[in-house]
Amino acid sequence: MFFLSTGVYLSNIYTDFKNNMGDKMFRHLMVSADIVPNTFLPYLIVKEKTIAFDSIYKLTKRFDSTVEKPYFLIQTASGYKSVYPILTGIMALPFYFVPLVLNKIPTFIYHENILKVFILGRITATIYTAASVFLFYLVIDRFSSDTKLKIFFTLFYAFGTSSWSIASRGLWQHTTSQFFISIFLLLALASLKSPKFLSYTGLVLGLAVLVRPTNIILALTYSIYIFTRQRQLFVKFIAFALPAAVFLFVYNYIVFGSFFTEGYGARNDYNWSTPLSESLPGFLVSPARSFLFISPPLLLAFYSMYKLVKTKEFAGAANVLLKHLSCAFVFTLFLYAKWYTWDGANAFGYRMLSDYVPIIGLLSFLTVANFKKLGKIVLFVLILYSFYVHANAVFYKKSRCSKENNWNFVCLSPPTKLW
Repeated sequence: MFFLSTGVYLSNIYTDFKNNMGDKMFRHLMVSADIVPNTFLPYLIVKEKTIAFDSIYKLTKRFDSTVEKPYFLIQTASGYKSVYPILTGIMALPFYFVPLVLNKIPTFIYHENILKVFILGRITATIYTAASVFLFYLVIDRFSSDTKLKIFFTLFYAFGTSSWSIASRGLWQHTTSQFFISIFLLLALASLKSPKFLSYTGLVLGLAVLVRPTNIILALTYSIYIFTRQRQLFVKFIAFALPAAVFLFVYNYIVFGSFFTEGYGARNDYNWSTPLSESLPGFLVSPARSFLFISPPLLLAFYSMYKLVKTKEFAGAANVLLKHLSCAFVFTLFLYAKWYTWDGANAFGYRMLSDYVPIIGLLSFLTVANFKKLGKIVLFVLILYSFYVHANAVFYKKSRCSKENNWNFVCLSPPTKLW
C-alpha cells in the first residue's frame, strides 16, 4: 500500500516539472501558495540557519503576485515569518537535507532550482501521505477479517479521497495533520486493549495541534473521553502533550510577541463571517465541495454516527471512543462552516476537511464491513467513480477548483483534450 501510493502520487511529477520549465511558471508543482512557507522553510533552515524569509522575500512575492505583500508571510520584529505553523516544514528536513548539503540547489537565480524545491516538497508530502495510507489499513484491520475488502477500501482512502488530490500534492498543513491523526487513531484503538498506549496519544495529538491549530477540537474532545473513561491516566496523557504546548507558547512569544498569539491572530485573520445556511449545504451537497460528489462512500460515516448513538453494540468496545471522534468531526465541521473561506478558496474538493479523512474513512468502513453482496457492488461502483474524480483533479485540474464553481460541475468535468 505504501509503495503503490507513493508510485501513483509521484506519477506526474516529471510532467508537472516539464510543464513549469516550459511556461516559466510554478502552478503545476505549486498547487497553492499556501504550501510555499513550509516548502521553502527547510531550505532556509539548512542553507541559512534561519526560519526568516527575508533573503527570499522577493522570490516569494512571485508566488502571490496579486498583492503587495504575500499573504502567507507576516513581518515581525525578527523578519518575515510564516503565517502558518512551521512543524510541517521541520518534518520535511530529512527529505531535503541530502540534496541541500550536496548543494544541488545552490541559488534561486535559475527557474529550475525554484522548481526543484517544489519537487522536494511534493516528494515529502507523498511520503507522509503514503504512510497515512499504510496506517489507515492497520486501523480498519481491527474491524474486519475480509482482507480483500480492507485492501480495496484502503485503495479508496489513497486514491478516492483528498489524500491524493490535496495531501499528497504539496506541503499543506493537512498533509502532516492527516499523518498524525492516522497515528493517533491506531494508538487510541490499541489503548482499548492496552491502556498504556493512551499516554502516547497525548504526544501525537499535541503534534497534530502544532501542525494544524484547529485540531485542538479533536484534542479537547479526546481529553474529555480520557477524563471520563481512564481518569487514572489523564495526568500522564497531559504530561505527554505538554512538550508540544510548551513549544507552541514559546514559539508564539518569540516570533509574535505573545504566548497566545499565533500567525492567524498576528495578521488579524479570525473571520467567522459565513452564514451556516450557505456553507453547510455546500459541505453536504454542492458538486464541488461535498462528500456526495467528491468521495461518496464517505457519506456512510454519517450513517455510522447515527448507529453509534442508536445502539451500543455497533463497533463493540470502541463505541464510546468513536462517539467522541464523531463529535470532534461535527464540531470541526461547524467551525469550518463559519470560516470566511469555508470552501478552501481555489483548492479542490472538501480541502478544509482533509485532516479528518482518516476518522471519516474509519467511520464509513464500520458500515462497509457489514455490507452484503449487493452493497459491495454499489460500493465498488462508487469507489471507481471516486477514483475518476480525484485522478481528474490531479492530472487535469491541477488540484484546484475555483470558489466560483462551488455550485456547478466544472470542477468534475473531464478534460476536453489531453493535457
